[in-house]
Amino acid sequence: MPQPKVSDEELRKVVTALRHPSAEVRAAACFQLEAIRDPRTVEVLMSVLRNPREDALVRNAAAGALESIGGLAVVNKLIEVMREAKANDWLTVFSLAALGETAFNPLLAVLNDPKAKGRAHAATALGLIGNRRAVGALLHALQDGDSVLRSRAAAALGRLGDEQAFEGLVLALRDPKVHVRRDAMWALSELGDRRAVGLLIRSLRDPSRFIRQQAAECLGELGSPQALQELERLAAHDKNRCVARTARQAIDLLERQS
Repeated sequence: MPQPKVSDEELRKVVTALRHPSAEVRAAACFQLEAIRDPRTVEVLMSVLRNPREDALVRNAAAGALESIGGLAVVNKLIEVMREAKANDWLTVFSLAALGETAFNPLLAVLNDPKAKGRAHAATALGLIGNRRAVGALLHALQDGDSVLRSRAAAALGRLGDEQAFEGLVLALRDPKVHVRRDAMWALSELGDRRAVGLLIRSLRDPSRFIRQQAAECLGELGSPQALQELERLAAHDKNRCVARTARQAIDLLERQS
């Protein structure tokens, strides 16, 4: 798509609108910059993205404008912000994922650097990009000392859907952290490998309600009639209502598939 031509004066007016007191006006300015796609606006858009006090709508619009501009310079700037982002701040992750292959190698470099900040976010972005060249690095990350990274790596491997990840994800089912085991379980179900069924059935007796619930959901999605007896036990007797409800939903799904 050709870059729209705007005069320097028109561009200056749009950039000036980013300082307007109204969040709606600031967001509209970002949408205009998204259409203009002028690399000269990268720094001012990054300042919007970095501002923790900025309205979420405006930050999202700034991220969209940066995605539209694209290129390695934008990727590197986004990675700088990603390194400092909180664990639940996904904005730069989604922007980097949207930039796809341009962002792949820089993200892989972050993931492979044991001293780098933002490795968990990098793992998520790599999973969203969907390039299976990341499988080896993500499998290595499953053994990292950071449980958040292990969890994100497991989920990313599930999104990539590569059968090479099976054994590593099975080992992750023994992880001491519940959230890592839960994400590894989900990832195994995403692989669709029937060898996971027995492991998932055993997980229906896990002490953690989160694991029991995830196992029930996965078994329903995998279409595993051999799990019916254990799911019926869970639906009838589990003390946690969410677990019991998920087990009933899995049973309904399996019965519709039969």
